[in-house]
Amino acid sequence: MGTLVRSCHSRYLEAARLIEVCTPLSKNIRDRWDHRTTQESYYLIAERYLNCLGLEQPPLEFDGSEQIFKEICASWEVFWKNICNVLIQDNNFVLDICYATAFENTETGYAAEERLHERLRDWYLYHEDAWPKLFEARLGKG
Repeated sequence: MGTLVRSCHSRYLEAARLIEVCTPLSKNIRDRWDHRTTQESYYLIAERYLNCLGLEQPPLEFDGSEQIFKEICASWEVFWKNICNVLIQDNNFVLDICYATAFENTETGYAAEERLHERLRDWYLYHEDAWPKLFEARLGKG
């Protein structure tokens, strides 16, 4: 999740520099932030990924299915990279990530976390056709 958070922060800070503004958000992003506030969002993305594979949870490497485990890990890496690239194009998603991580444990941060979760749930519902494109190495097909 750190990679996604850093990408969102970079995008916001570049925009702020371009228009030559310094906001409380940009100051907090530069001075302090906590990516742990986005952990539930990570779980929502991972849950959707597993649902696309028809799994409730990934098999454990030590349960005798090492090849399936490796395929799922490889597929997850492709999926994660692709979903991150898609999500950071959404300005509202970027702002929600920034506010959630820069204003952790405050009303502002909590509100941003909730918007982020709602945004992900809505994205899943309204972009169902996009999910197959996020899998270049889908389990059993890659």
